[in-house]
Amino acid sequence: MSCCPPGSLGAAPLSTLTPKGKMVDLSPSAGSKRTIMPCYQVGPQNPKRVLVVFSDVYGIESSSHKAVCDVLQEKLGDETAVWMPDMFRGKPIVGAWGLPDIVTSTFITVSVLWACFTNMKDTKLEMDFKEVIGPALPTDKVACLGFCYGGWVAGRCMASEGFPAKVGIGIHPSWAIETVFGRKEKDLATAIGKAPFLFMPASNDELKVGNPVVEMLAKARGIEQEKVAIEFPDMVHGWVPRGDSTDEKVMEAQVKATTLAADFVKEHVKV
Repeated sequence: MSCCPPGSLGAAPLSTLTPKGKMVDLSPSAGSKRTIMPCYQVGPQNPKRVLVVFSDVYGIESSSHKAVCDVLQEKLGDETAVWMPDMFRGKPIVGAWGLPDIVTSTFITVSVLWACFTNMKDTKLEMDFKEVIGPALPTDKVACLGFCYGGWVAGRCMASEGFPAKVGIGIHPSWAIETVFGRKEKDLATAIGKAPFLFMPASNDELKVGNPVVEMLAKARGIEQEKVAIEFPDMVHGWVPRGDSTDEKVMEAQVKATTLAADFVKEHVKV
């Protein structure tokens, strides 16, 4: 079980763009056993709407994660802030070693499994939603978005009782980790129910039109599957934060994905 399917992009060099936001520490609520969580924030200090972004397995300090957050914030406008909490607290699941694909895939599988039963156990995710991120949010107008493994975190966030996320987005998403906890991906779709969720799968991703999860979410909302999953058939898993922006086709797909995400948030979380 790996969150990244075969043929996926590895970690890219850190973006050379200067981040427009800043790092802040989110403190856990009184009595919580969770620890301080670093968080990248860009946008107004007192926003009317917040988009919470969850990174891929390489963490928020890798590739173009912060640059993508800056782009999303600009497209969402002056009333919206984008927060990207470091769910790994400085210790992402994997690093960027340039290993062969089969070795990297195997290591990610082992690392994800280990992380799921330690610092990223789903019960601890729930605690982070309710005891660290949630109390810090300045508004209840909240959407969440995740890349790869972060797409699963966004799904868990949407299913979390008491967390104010109203919209979820998964870009080249993977929900495979749900099976680690003895559940099916369809169980997470059931928990999300009628809430708006949008997938943007790459060519080698599974959560696309025809997948049972996509079918369930579309049926729950009474819409076509094509409005739940918008495929990018010319891209491979990882193309948004890890793709080569100097490639014209990749850049066009990145622009399209961030525009679709911003429009989806504005449609369903109005300010």
